[in-house]
Amino acid sequence: PVCGRLIPVSPGCWAHVNCLAWSSEVVETVAGDLTKVHSMLQRTRKIGCAHCGQPGASIGCNVHRCKRSFHLPCLGPAGALVLADRRVYCEEHRSVKAAARGSALHELPLADRRMRVQPSKRSSPEDWPHGHWLRVGALTVLHRGERPQKPGDPPAGYVARRRHWSTLREEESCWYELRISGAEDGALAFSVLSEHEPERPIECTSALEAVRELYARLRAVSTKPARTRVHYPYSAASFFGWSLEPVQRALHGDERGAAGGAAEEPEEVRNPSGCARAEPVKWRRAVVASTTADGTANHRGKRARYEEDEEAEGLQLGNVEKLRNLNDSARSRFKVKRSNIHGWGLFVKTPIPKGEMLIEYQGWVIRKSIADRLMERYTRAGVPGATDGSYVFKLDDTTQVDATMAGNMARFMNHSCSPNAYSKVIEVGKGPLGKHIVIFARRDLEVGEELQYDYQFALGGEKIACHCGAPNCWGRMN
Repeated sequence: PVCGRLIPVSPGCWAHVNCLAWSSEVVETVAGDLTKVHSMLQRTRKIGCAHCGQPGASIGCNVHRCKRSFHLPCLGPAGALVLADRRVYCEEHRSVKAAARGSALHELPLADRRMRVQPSKRSSPEDWPHGHWLRVGALTVLHRGERPQKPGDPPAGYVARRRHWSTLREEESCWYELRISGAEDGALAFSVLSEHEPERPIECTSALEAVRELYARLRAVSTKPARTRVHYPYSAASFFGWSLEPVQRALHGDERGAAGGAAEEPEEVRNPSGCARAEPVKWRRAVVASTTADGTANHRGKRARYEEDEEAEGLQLGNVEKLRNLNDSARSRFKVKRSNIHGWGLFVKTPIPKGEMLIEYQGWVIRKSIADRLMERYTRAGVPGATDGSYVFKLDDTTQVDATMAGNMARFMNHSCSPNAYSKVIEVGKGPLGKHIVIFARRDLEVGEELQYDYQFALGGEKIACHCGAPNCWGRMN
């Protein structure tokens, strides 16, 4: 169990996720990609484990002169010391001074987040040998089909199997065969064949129609009212699977670009003016479906789909241009000077209306575990203002933005119990790097005002004093 789940590395090659993540030279990006995996596998092919003697030992002792390497399951039986910051010391060197600076792990944590192996720069569609299958979750691709001209388009000859709910027996699942056939005139046919109903195949001219027909059958067999409003939360291209990243990589190699995700939507891109910059922007927002009285789907909730609702969570139409030039214009709108609240502060140079986007909070985008170790390092080094975490901004449950040693003018904004600005996390792309922390004006701001917002520190713990002087100030930030 300590090795974790299996994830694909290359065609016909799988590895345990924890074994890869703990390898000495493998690095995990903020997006969950494991880099340098292919070079690590090549290097450790003939390196024997110091405990069991078998090759493939990828976790080395952190003492440079030590040549011992281990498999992940062999660390405990070999008496190695494993620290929370992923340093490993063999039994002989576990008493060195560097090993004393860190907390020991008595049980290795399992990687329960999304992680994948970053493809090699030399990967190409031909790397997928004939007869090899590709598995992505509940989808198994049996044949990738012919390479389409445009990345994201459905490939003719594509064959896959997906485990999904049965259209015949409620509360049971079965296998579906998904097939894309091409005709001589270039038209494509999409078919869905159920394991429980092989005599009733679904054959349509578009993937969207096939998925709609499938879910109409699922709703017909359901006896629960909640199930009658169910629809497939992703696009039809995701259900068939050709738009998924591993399949696109197998079809197009490094030339796939970002078109695979954009092509998941079945609707055509409308651009009447012929100029993309002159057209309104559609932003991704969360959606779930409910069914109206006439049986049509009403999308609202947690699954990604394009919507034109300007009040949706995220950026409103046209604000992406403001975000691009936001930090370039910051010095003409704000200035840093001494504050009566604490140390330095950020002050307004020009009048700003309510609701205006002010500045983006920038810094190092790091995981929470790394942020905790950096905070300990800042405390030992006595970095001014860093011991209480004032410069660390939570981006989501696993990622934070640290502006202690790197950032912009936004790091000088002070806390206030009656703030004139507020912060908001907005998304302009996928993954942690697609999220941005932006400060907005809570009310009209006049020249000379100091920008203040609520730090929203967790309550409790060692007291952090507040000196904002607001009428409702209760003397502490936590």
